[in-house]
Amino acid sequence: MRSVKLIIFHILILFLASNFSIAQIEPKAKVLTTCSFRQLIGGVILLKAQIGDLPDTLNFILDTGSGGISLDSQTVVNLKLPQIASDRTVRGIAGIHKTNLVNSYLQLPGLLVDSLSFHIGNYQILTSVYGVEIHGIIGYALLKRFILAINFDQQSITFYSNGFFKYSKRGCLLKPVIHFVPEQNATLIENSKEQYPFLFDMGAGLCLMLSQKFAQKNIALKDRKLYPKLAEGIGGEIEMNLTVVKKFKLGKYAFRKVPTYIFEDPYHLMAQHKIGGLIGIDLLRRFNIVLNYSKSEFHITPNSHFDDQFDYAYSGLELCYADSMVLICNVISGSPGEKAGLKKGDILIAVGANTSNDIIQYKSYLQKTTGKIQLIVKRNGTLFNHDLKTIRIY
Repeated sequence: MRSVKLIIFHILILFLASNFSIAQIEPKAKVLTTCSFRQLIGGVILLKAQIGDLPDTLNFILDTGSGGISLDSQTVVNLKLPQIASDRTVRGIAGIHKTNLVNSYLQLPGLLVDSLSFHIGNYQILTSVYGVEIHGIIGYALLKRFILAINFDQQSITFYSNGFFKYSKRGCLLKPVIHFVPEQNATLIENSKEQYPFLFDMGAGLCLMLSQKFAQKNIALKDRKLYPKLAEGIGGEIEMNLTVVKKFKLGKYAFRKVPTYIFEDPYHLMAQHKIGGLIGIDLLRRFNIVLNYSKSEFHITPNSHFDDQFDYAYSGLELCYADSMVLICNVISGSPGEKAGLKKGDILIAVGANTSNDIIQYKSYLQKTTGKIQLIVKRNGTLFNHDLKTIRIY
């Protein structure tokens, strides 16, 4: 009996020594810097940074759905950055294009990230959608080098060195598969409780997006109303439909009546990754998130926005920002916007009592699902009043 106890004791000592040596080998993750950020439409994160030793402060979108890091083509021209010819291609929901490269480094507040190859893309459509100049996108090329703790309550990101990181006891640990972009299993609770892989996409200003092929298999689309929409992404605009998923579960957290885009996936983005769709930041912003690419671990903890109501309003109006004006850039046929007499090209002067000329505030007002919203537009130099009544999508 004593010999058995001795064996167990030695096994325990070896186990503890093994774990101790692992802890000794792997250094503790250290705080490198903390940066504040601004949230754009749909919750998209905007960070300030500089390229190389240039003094210009630029606007970058933080995007886990990007497999690299990139700069806007006009920004490259304006800053006279030398380009390197490349045969690489960039794939997005709205198109595929070849890209040249810029080799440089990035300066975040308190943190320099060197040896980066920036893809070059045209992000003018993102500038028009968000109402602020978008100079680039931060993706995998930077994210893989650090642990990021994103706090939506404080609108800040703390960068840590890779190493041992102690997660909060609250929340839920996710184990995404990361091949440049993270794929996370989640449950679309409609006809079954089976888990499917979804792209974990913090650069998408929406809750959920599903490929039409996947949606037809897993949602009774013929039994529900679909609302036509236009969405913007890398490559341009793409036509979609908007509906609601009854229940969606990420980790141990479930959401009901989630606004969801359905699209045809003409460039096979979802098929390429063998996934059904993506989880966007309008859902993910309800958590404070730790991104730990080196361990393929994401930790999510509900924050003060967890119970925020989803946007269920449908107006059929697509707004954009150009020449210091908020414009109606599209009116969907048969939509409340068309019935209210609004037209493509109208300059939006006021939404309700708001005359801020702020596209983010105007879009927020259009999320109202009860009563009428008064819009004042300028058309051919003349002001017009229009009463818009949005549709609730469920």
